[in-house]
Amino acid sequence: MPGRLTTLLRSRRAAIAAMLTMAAVLALASLVPADLDPGRLATLRWRRPVLARILRLHPERVASSPLFLLLPGLVFASTAFSIWERVRRERDRRGRPVALERFRATAELHLPGSARDAIKEARLEARGSGYRLEGAADSLVCVVSRGGVGFAGSIVFHVGLLVVLTGVAVSTVTRTNAELLLAEGFPIALGPEAVLHPTRQGALERLRGTTVAMRDFTAEFARGFSPVDFGAVLELTRAGAPPRAEVVRVNEPVWVNGFQLTLYRYGFAPELTVTGRGGRVLTEGAALLRVLPPGTEDGLALPGGDELQVALYPDHELRGAESTSRSLAPVNPVLRVRWLTGGTEVAHARLRPGETASLGTGRVTFANLRYWADFQLGRDLGLPWIALGSALIALGLALRFLFDPQVLRFEATELADGCRLEIVATSRYFPALNEDRAERLRARLAARTGGETA
Repeated sequence: MPGRLTTLLRSRRAAIAAMLTMAAVLALASLVPADLDPGRLATLRWRRPVLARILRLHPERVASSPLFLLLPGLVFASTAFSIWERVRRERDRRGRPVALERFRATAELHLPGSARDAIKEARLEARGSGYRLEGAADSLVCVVSRGGVGFAGSIVFHVGLLVVLTGVAVSTVTRTNAELLLAEGFPIALGPEAVLHPTRQGALERLRGTTVAMRDFTAEFARGFSPVDFGAVLELTRAGAPPRAEVVRVNEPVWVNGFQLTLYRYGFAPELTVTGRGGRVLTEGAALLRVLPPGTEDGLALPGGDELQVALYPDHELRGAESTSRSLAPVNPVLRVRWLTGGTEVAHARLRPGETASLGTGRVTFANLRYWADFQLGRDLGLPWIALGSALIALGLALRFLFDPQVLRFEATELADGCRLEIVATSRYFPALNEDRAERLRARLAARTGGETA
């Protein structure tokens, strides 16, 4: 059993397979909505059965399950074992002759002096270039090396990977997501009951005691229908503290009690008052309507079984008898209202802000036009770990490749008219630089000693 475990920990294929699986699950969890519409899923099951099967696995639940921790756990153990083996091998190599690296280039030089003088000059030249002497100093073969920081870079890289994997595990255990719908001008007391689709109810308790209200909303469009930017001004009030205003945009979130609040989407929220016979108020408040396309209807159920179908045209224009919108900006908002009884339309009207219309046995007042916005609430304690680990990985890679492990071997042979010096330049990476490195060494030694190139 220990032998099989060691084999598994040494297996790069197993570690890579675990990392790819982990990345695929996390990618699907971030792209697939947790509240996938059953109707859309049924359509996908017919048109794209493979994709439908993947979505039915609920990747967001898999990514937050304890079973998912087996994947980063395997990679963590494999990486930790690799660090231990690397450090052990490096410790065992101390005191042993340094071996040449995998990529090599050679050069030769004829010198007028003795072989021992040639080695001495080569050793001095190499030391001036930052190389460290390896082995005996009085031999006719001299080995020098540099780039030992590269090993430290490798260790830093693997430690960074461990920190990232720790962050993934912490994120799996602590990640909390929810949606918050706000209508302009209507404050909401935060808490688990005020949000939609929460992943961890208990974590949302820390939101209690804070009230949030959207005081203003602006949207900019290019050519009338292409969103350029939209943002909201939020007023946050906590018991015993003065209110504070925060501006949130699509790519500029704010923090609320340890949660990141991100603007996700928006729509229009007309204030409606619907009355029935005798002036009895059937419903009153803001109706949250979808933005695209203009004229999309949303249903509003009324007491007694009747229904109100409402559609908004932000920049209303009549083309014949049909309503259209020239843009998404609320320049000339018009609300189309249809009163349905038993599924059959009994009356309809078009209303501007401040207008009232009689529809059958009831009346509808369009008091004002506001916005609504959908915010994503998120809290993930693993993100700082992942950020730190990513920085360590980048630092380790920089150290590894900027301080490329290099070994030079000089061998001098006595000749009748002097000696011959052979230069072998080796490196672990960047083989194209070896030949240039050998040539530059040969040129400097020739200028230093008055020798001739072979």
